[in-house]
Amino acid sequence: MKILKKIADKYNFYFLAIIPVLYFLIGAYFRYLFGDLSLRSVDPDYMHFLSGVAISVGKFNQANIDHPGTTLQIILAIIFRIVYLFRGNTQPYFEDVIINSDMYLSVANLTLTTIISISILIAGNVIFKISGKLVYALLIQSSPFLPNILYDIIGRIYPELLLPIPIFIIVALLFKSLYQQEEIPSPGWFAFAVAFGLATKATFFPVAVLPFFVLKKGKSMLRYVLFSILFYLILALPVTLHLDRYWHWMKGLLVHSGTYGTGQPNVIKPDEFIQNLREIFHSEQFIYYTTGMLILTSLVILVFKINRKNQTIPHRIAAGITLLLFIQTFLICKQYAYRYFVPVLLFSPFILILIGEQIIQTFKNRNIYVVVSVLLIFALVRFLYIQIPSIQLRTQYIGEQMQARIQSRHTVATLPEDSYKIIVTQDYGCPFHEYAIMHSFCVAGPVVPDYRERLAKIYPRTYQFFTWDNTIKYWGADFDPANGEKLIIYAENDSPDLLKKTLVKFFDGKPYHTGPIDTLFLNPRNHEIIYQVPIIRSDSLLTERP
Repeated sequence: MKILKKIADKYNFYFLAIIPVLYFLIGAYFRYLFGDLSLRSVDPDYMHFLSGVAISVGKFNQANIDHPGTTLQIILAIIFRIVYLFRGNTQPYFEDVIINSDMYLSVANLTLTTIISISILIAGNVIFKISGKLVYALLIQSSPFLPNILYDIIGRIYPELLLPIPIFIIVALLFKSLYQQEEIPSPGWFAFAVAFGLATKATFFPVAVLPFFVLKKGKSMLRYVLFSILFYLILALPVTLHLDRYWHWMKGLLVHSGTYGTGQPNVIKPDEFIQNLREIFHSEQFIYYTTGMLILTSLVILVFKINRKNQTIPHRIAAGITLLLFIQTFLICKQYAYRYFVPVLLFSPFILILIGEQIIQTFKNRNIYVVVSVLLIFALVRFLYIQIPSIQLRTQYIGEQMQARIQSRHTVATLPEDSYKIIVTQDYGCPFHEYAIMHSFCVAGPVVPDYRERLAKIYPRTYQFFTWDNTIKYWGADFDPANGEKLIIYAENDSPDLLKKTLVKFFDGKPYHTGPIDTLFLNPRNHEIIYQVPIIRSDSLLTERP
């Protein structure tokens, strides 16, 4: 054991660099796999893209605040501005970032992956310096790999990618309270971490209860609350500029049982709540069982009064984590989405470590320490090993989706630029880049000034039929093609009913109609279809036009 400790002490940096490098390689791999995000990842990637553009020109009040995702949007804004400096062209910033949005987002994602990789490395070194135990540091470093959603978002633009940063800060402070119990962790660092998490994702809120179980004095707790509010108002500046609107949005989420503030004002639907609870427990049994073990260990030590010296802080932290899990579970059962569970999942390695520390501190036996260390090493290896099937599964699924869309985009690239285009889809992307831009502006950009005129020049004669609410979205002039004009219709699937609905929406009662409809391309993989339609106008109707 002494030999292993000497090796760990001497080569700790190299050991601690393994997981950050692995994270970066996986992130770069999925970034390549996803390719152009406009093809299949419009939501939420392009919502944050547009908010990043708004912030990059100083328009914080135009950023979308639903998530709120502000920390992500600020990082995007900085990256976009730096990338534009490299471009070296005379094209205005807005036009360049819109036309080349996929390239800007690709650079942004790689930057995010680099930031998280560095944070993993720093977290490992901090935990190792505090605890002196390499296995603890490695376990904490593994936490970003635990949420199953990671491989669906690591190559994309998601706020959840940034959540390990505040969790690392909080875990480091918890370690400090465990190993340096005479010192009170800084309320300011707790406040910054919680504010960062809340400005990134509103579902981080339950984590805010944890510092109250560690900070021992009322003055420290008050400073924590005040600093949290101050840091949040700064980090979530777009929210600060629209506090009233954000409050109504959050209130709607809390008091209504439906998603996004919809449904009856009855907080929860009992049947749906119970069903969500079953699904969460089934999919995340590990964290519930480990938290149960943590509670049981604490109770045994308290009830049987086994060497309780220096166990006050571990018990307080255990109580805080239990409450955190309870609140997070309630909120997710109310409105279920797996990504809402990410904050608490990131604490999983720390829960294991806390159980081990309680056992080690209770029995003070070298053999117990060896057994606990071996079990934790086994847990670490298992954490990392089980990632391989997930990566392989996502590789196949994402690869097939992207290859199908790329095949469609090759056909789109050959279409005449001056033709009219009708895009009919409610999917999360399509081979027409303008669909991603339209989708983002519809959701997050209605307050951006002059955007219609500028986008009409970039994407002329483009019309999008939103079948879910039976509306036509466009930036330029009304759809009014001349006789003999060529019309391109893209539909998300080869459905005669969808085509008929589209033709009725655009041509019924109009002074023009369609000629013979030709199929330019039918994607054999995902059944996307592209039609070419000639426009016919009668001479009598043409002469009657004012």
